[in-house]
Amino acid sequence: MAMYQAGINMNVSVDRDQLLETLRKNRKEHNALFEEAKKGYCNKALKAVQEKLNVLKEGHPVSLAFSFSPPQDMTSVYDTTIKMLEWSQDTKITLKADEFRKLIEDQWDWSSQWFSANSQYSDEVAITGSSKGY
Repeated sequence: MAMYQAGINMNVSVDRDQLLETLRKNRKEHNALFEEAKKGYCNKALKAVQEKLNVLKEGHPVSLAFSFSPPQDMTSVYDTTIKMLEWSQDTKITLKADEFRKLIEDQWDWSSQWFSANSQYSDEVAITGSSKGY
């Protein structure tokens, strides 16, 4: 739930370097989970393609539709935010409640869908998502 929907409309001033450290840690974790999901997706896709290819080689028609989508990499969201903070001349950064939830707590508006979609490709993603409540 968005913080403003819960009636929380506060701001907090945080140390820029501490925020950068937190964002870099969150980015590293997200990117590692994405790479795990990507590896799992490639294995699953390769197996599905190989199975359909084997049927085709036997001379049988087969649907070439696949029912899974590649994992999304949201690392660029972290990269842009980090770069903005690196360019900032402010030593203190004011965050709204929703920004705090995203940048500090690593709970983005897309997190639930991201963990749900990518859990099918990686046990590590599933475990991490579950530990975060997704």
